[in-house]
Amino acid sequence: MKKLTLLILLLLTALMMVGCITGKKLKQQIKHEHARLNADEKRGADKCVPVELAKAYSYLDFAQASLDMGDYRRVYHYLNAEKAMAHITAEKADSCIPKDADKDGVLDKNDACPTKPGLKQFAGCPDTDGDGISDKDDKCPLVKGVFERKGCPADKDSDGDNIPDKIDHCPFDKEDFDKFKDEDGCPDPDNDMDGVLDAQDLCPLKKGPATNQGCPVNDKDGDGIPDEIDKCPEQPEDIDTFEDQDGCPDPNNDGDELLDVNDKCPLDKGPTDNYGCPILDTDGDGVPDIVDKCKMVPEDIDKFEDEDGCPDPDNDKDGVLDVDDKCPITPGVKEEKGCPKKYKLIVVKAAKIELKQKVFFKTGKAVINAKSFKMLKEVADAVKSIKTIKKIVVEGHTDGTGSRKYNLRLSQKRAEAVLNFLVKHGVSRDRIEAKGYGPDKPIASNRTRAGRSKNRRVEFKIEQ
Repeated sequence: MKKLTLLILLLLTALMMVGCITGKKLKQQIKHEHARLNADEKRGADKCVPVELAKAYSYLDFAQASLDMGDYRRVYHYLNAEKAMAHITAEKADSCIPKDADKDGVLDKNDACPTKPGLKQFAGCPDTDGDGISDKDDKCPLVKGVFERKGCPADKDSDGDNIPDKIDHCPFDKEDFDKFKDEDGCPDPDNDMDGVLDAQDLCPLKKGPATNQGCPVNDKDGDGIPDEIDKCPEQPEDIDTFEDQDGCPDPNNDGDELLDVNDKCPLDKGPTDNYGCPILDTDGDGVPDIVDKCKMVPEDIDKFEDEDGCPDPDNDKDGVLDVDDKCPITPGVKEEKGCPKKYKLIVVKAAKIELKQKVFFKTGKAVINAKSFKMLKEVADAVKSIKTIKKIVVEGHTDGTGSRKYNLRLSQKRAEAVLNFLVKHGVSRDRIEAKGYGPDKPIASNRTRAGRSKNRRVEFKIEQ
């Protein structure tokens, strides 16, 4: 009995030792297969055969789980399944990855020489001798050559005219290729031997005198253009510097509605009402050059002398530019933003200075009454302030009472009295003029007292 028990214990120990050895081997196999799948994944299996790679990894996971439970039979089953998938991943891991076997930057699918490093311009093929012809097309791949000889050296050509010296009659003079004896290799500067070099000869293959540009003298229409180059040999050219070389007359060079004989601009199209000349507007201001006084400077269209074509940045010439002038047509001062200075007793207008009161004089005399001094001082200030007033005319007027001679003399003296007052208050003498009109310019009837009072007056007229 004791011997049987001992035997059983020995058998169990042996089985356990066998199981331990088998488990270690299976664990190493699983680890090895993991490493192999990882290598395939790095090569691109996850992109080229993702399904097979995923299955292989799953089988290994199942094998590991079965090993942990001691189910060796299932471990073998999953390892066999994984190896089948691993075979596919190993074979096709990089099947979808573009390949460049010779590492020349040209993918094998586009590389005409996939096993030899080459150049992109030659589809991956090399050009060993550097003559611009790839080795696969070069009959002499180790020696520089020319395309015409399939990469082999050309025959010697001393003058570089592409005619080999051995058949070139002039090996040191280039052929002038002009379709005249080009095959001999010699230049022919005067093909027809008429003394006129081909470069100046209009008929290089027909003899002619230099006076006829190397062409035979044959001119039916007598226009000086040889018939050989005359497109209208029966009609004489109208020599007018317009396409004269073709030998055809051009009665209307610019193709407008006027014949050249009546066209003042025969080379430029223009309307009939402008004598065939184009309506030019150099500065693009809409004012034709023919009437534009400032052709190179555009008019500033502002309804002030726009027709002359010249810009007027200061219409009223008061020294304040229109862009800043609140009264661009009426002269003013800078302090009022271009508008006339405001006064209590006068109003400055473009053509005159209006008075809100009369200028009073002592009866029958040319002596100014003191009560008019304040108003006349305002007139003096206005004339001094407005620099655009070139001249102010002081006009003296009387009523019809008394003789005309007396009234003319009195009005002149009163006008001069006002002039002197203005000069005394700072107005330059050369900017003032005094005129006496006597009774000649009434503004009301002299039959009434009120009318006569209106006619006795002083007016200030402005000359810009």
